[in-house]
Amino acid sequence: MQTIGKYDLNNRMHLSAIICQLVEQPQHGCLQIFSGSMSWTLYIEEGKLIYATYSDNMFELMYKKLKQLSMQISSISSDIYKRLLSRFEAALEHQEIPNLDYLAICWLVNEKFMSHTQAGILIEQVVKEVINSLLSTEEGSYEFISKSTLDDMPKLCHMAID
Repeated sequence: MQTIGKYDLNNRMHLSAIICQLVEQPQHGCLQIFSGSMSWTLYIEEGKLIYATYSDNMFELMYKKLKQLSMQISSISSDIYKRLLSRFEAALEHQEIPNLDYLAICWLVNEKFMSHTQAGILIEQVVKEVINSLLSTEEGSYEFISKSTLDDMPKLCHMAID
């Protein structure tokens, strides 16, 4: 299987071509994209998107989407963010744990604060916002890495890339 590889900085990126290649050759790993001070990471498993992040405050994005979801689904407690903060506050301050936002979603499921299905909905909403911020990017660099920090974590969502 041919890998996507690496693309040099400050060149025009063709995101649609990159995404088509991910679909045509089911990949496993993460696609890292860099443009200016921003970076995005798309986590892929067998050609399906399992999560996406960007360098802006992901925990805040997750909170915003979680709050919206709690208004739509009554079984999700409105004080869920307070529970997340009390559990992950120290890690947030030190920023030493990669993908803390995804780890927090897994914790919510493990602690039965939300179901797998609800976590999947939350992940889809987060991913859509991350992808939308990426779509306006025209120049930058990218690299596909076959190992991912999510490899050993539960996969709560598998979104088709198209």
